Amino acid sequence: MNGVEPQKYRLALEPLSPVHVGGDWTIEPYEYVPHVQQDACFLVVIDVQRLFARLGDAERRRYDEVVRKGDFPGLRAWLHETAHPIRDRLFAVQVQDAAFEKIRDNLDNPDSLGEIELSTREPATGRPYIPGSSVKGALRTAIADAVAQESTGEARGALDTVAERAAKDRHPGPKFEATAFGNLGGNNAPDLYRDPLRQLAISDLPMAEDSCYIDEVKIVREDGSIAADPEGIAMYRDMTWSRIDGDSAEGAGQVRLFPHLAARERMGRDKEGNPNWLPFGLDVETICRRANEFYRPRLEDELERFKRSRNAAELEKWASILGERECLIRLGHHSHIECVTVGPPWRRKPAGRTRSYAAGEFPLGWAKLRFEPEG
Repeated sequence: MNGVEPQKYRLALEPLSPVHVGGDWTIEPYEYVPHVQQDACFLVVIDVQRLFARLGDAERRRYDEVVRKGDFPGLRAWLHETAHPIRDRLFAVQVQDAAFEKIRDNLDNPDSLGEIELSTREPATGRPYIPGSSVKGALRTAIADAVAQESTGEARGALDTVAERAAKDRHPGPKFEATAFGNLGGNNAPDLYRDPLRQLAISDLPMAEDSCYIDEVKIVREDGSIAADPEGIAMYRDMTWSRIDGDSAEGAGQVRLFPHLAARERMGRDKEGNPNWLPFGLDVETICRRANEFYRPRLEDELERFKRSRNAAELEKWASILGERECLIRLGHHSHIECVTVGPPWRRKPAGRTRSYAAGEFPLGWAKLRFEPEG
């Protein structure tokens, strides 16, 4: 980075509502065992390698026979009888009582069980974390919207042109964003070398082992009623505890900021005379301001239209308590179109008339970021 030290910040993420960032890790009934401990319900994900290392010959033969028959209920029963919830545990996730009962009652009925999608977790330990790429993506959306809304003249005309062609373009988002950011290359594709967010690096944010729980996600209509899933299959998600659950959690990582990459005098031009500097600079204060300008009105609109949440006032309260170098964001699955795309006039799809709420009560994905200078 041309010998320039980056600005370093500790980045803390506090979920204000449950956050589910899916990691494409869906667990099946033959990978976990239900377990009740001290009046709390858990799904214990089994460390298969550890389990098989201690199997005797008879247990191995029984396992081979069940697998050969393709008997999945038998495989689940074998696991439940053979695996020890403590000794063979890879990790355990608490489950809300109502969801636990439904999962346990439908273990042998794949048509009714529904998938259990885990949050992003370290494969070797199962420890949850928030991907830095998800945080950066949420900030990128807010910054792109701000730059687009502030555009004028030829710049705004170029954005309108890209938006008009979007219906014919399978992936219009990157081209629109590059047009707004000023890093659209000569081949009419984003020039990643000149992407302004190149100056922002965000690490993954590890969380404590007990930061998450599993609950059912339900579809809520604007009138507050619960919509039945068209396929009749429940959605179970592994999500963080949060302020509106009454049990806070936190992920922490590091931000490195390289504002010198946008400095014309320092970066200069290449041999062909093209600028090496990024189209505009960033600082933490600007990032926080852009995020708050983008996400706070969307939170207020959602809570006004979808009155299902009994904790709406509390969520609004925590979202309004923001100090210096703090901002509101929304990230993860079930964030809905208004929070993952730039706003009107370029967003052509209307706002959705349903929401995905944890247990039909809690909006998903709202969190607070806090930047703390290091050194």
